[in-house]
Amino acid sequence: MRTQIRWIRLAVVVVALAALFGGPAGAADAVKFKLDFSPVGYHAMFYSGVSRGVYARHGLSVDIIPGTGSYAGVMDVAAGKIDFAFADSATLALAALQAGVKDVKIIAMVLEVTPYSILYLRNHGIAKPPDLAGKTMANFQGSGVGRLFRSFARINGVDASGVKEILSAPPTYLNPLVVGQADFAPSTVNQTVNLREPARQAGNDLAEFRFVDHGMNIHGAALIANVQTLAQRKDLAKRFVQATLESVQWTARNPEAAVDELLKSNPQLKKDRALAELRSILSVSVPRGTTAGDPQQLGWTDAGTMVRTVDLVRESFGLSQQVDPAALYTNEFVTRP
Repeated sequence: MRTQIRWIRLAVVVVALAALFGGPAGAADAVKFKLDFSPVGYHAMFYSGVSRGVYARHGLSVDIIPGTGSYAGVMDVAAGKIDFAFADSATLALAALQAGVKDVKIIAMVLEVTPYSILYLRNHGIAKPPDLAGKTMANFQGSGVGRLFRSFARINGVDASGVKEILSAPPTYLNPLVVGQADFAPSTVNQTVNLREPARQAGNDLAEFRFVDHGMNIHGAALIANVQTLAQRKDLAKRFVQATLESVQWTARNPEAAVDELLKSNPQLKKDRALAELRSILSVSVPRGTTAGDPQQLGWTDAGTMVRTVDLVRESFGLSQQVDPAALYTNEFVTRP
């Protein structure tokens, strides 16, 4: 009788573990998750989820894959090569408009506010956006934020007709700005904190016009998935979103500890630089990171913001195609703020 009771108790434990992890006790669903770029400071919100066991507690074994740009991530998800990706919302809109991608959706917003900005040199006679007229822009071929400058210029009264460009390779395109060969450059807020000192050493005073402060309030990067994954593995998507947003909130509340977790798998990164990048992204793009009562609230995609995102992408890229912004996302796995 005692042996039978012990077996019953063991069965209860097995069932409980299966319910907790979404599968057989001890098993975990393998997930391929692609980043937008190679690891930098703000990716601590994902790497810390792996190293702290957040994904494991949701029954997931996550393989984080460095990215080569949001567009590549969107196309890999569309082709079914990976399960999920972290990609820019404007880039997803572009893929839908320009390449007819219809089977990829945002399943959770991560960067509620775009981190895009215009970096500029104050000592080159720039104090407000209209002062960019006739100046030289550092850029690279295929830059999405570079194309969005067209809408930024219209909204902020910049005569862009006389703007000149210095085109460089993506990894080094900001160098002409730092040394003063260019006057401004489209970029992201996490670049400002790390380039300000090199620019100062070159005799330049670096500042930024953040998109969100200048009429360009659009969504930033989000978790995306193929509609087939959502149809066939809905529970997997739900658990991945839950675990990721829990990790995002923990990172917002513990940025230095999150960077320490990031460095465990990316020792090539410099802690001070990574921490500065992370904090700048959190302060601008995850404004409710420390205050949301439920981490699932951080993933909400706003309908009006997505309409604006699509409209500005169409304008900036000169596209006549249409896409329903509501078709680009689902709030099924998150909670309304």
